[in-house]
Amino acid sequence: MDLIDVISNGVNPGTSVEITKEATFLVNNTLILIFNQVAADAVPSIIINDEIITNSTNLGPDPATAWSGFEIVTVSGASFDAAASASFDVSPFTSLVFSDADTRATASGGGSIPIGGSWTPGASGDLVIDAVLGAGTTEDPFTVFALKETPIPVPEPSSLGLLGLGVASLALRRRRRPVA
Repeated sequence: MDLIDVISNGVNPGTSVEITKEATFLVNNTLILIFNQVAADAVPSIIINDEIITNSTNLGPDPATAWSGFEIVTVSGASFDAAASASFDVSPFTSLVFSDADTRATASGGGSIPIGGSWTPGASGDLVIDAVLGAGTTEDPFTVFALKETPIPVPEPSSLGLLGLGVASLALRRRRRPVA
């Protein structure tokens, strides 16, 4: 079983709640973190400003793998504020891309998280999540949304070999084609 701890670093009434997260992945699967708005005057955004994510896949039942990236997806009622999150540090990765109407954030490129290693995104900058606030009525219930966090494993050498073989065969096929 994977583990996740969330600690509030403080609440700024009417604007945000700041949290620190710590997640340990024993297998390369998805962790789901559910946020539940409990009052109409709850904060409209969540700021993640410090994280520790550990690749402990060597302790799980499946083969251990390094990670070449990491993906966080908001599900129902929330999205990332890409502009406010522009300075969110994802080192050793070099890219943080927001997609799918800012409901998906993908860190990748330039580095990897080794087996047994930890990743500390947010060492500088904030990851800002905007929640759509409900009035708490049947027609407009309080917001419940989830964050789905998924490591992206480094491709196995055999997968890379198959990819290379496919590219080489396409190149050969292109060369053999007669010119009309």
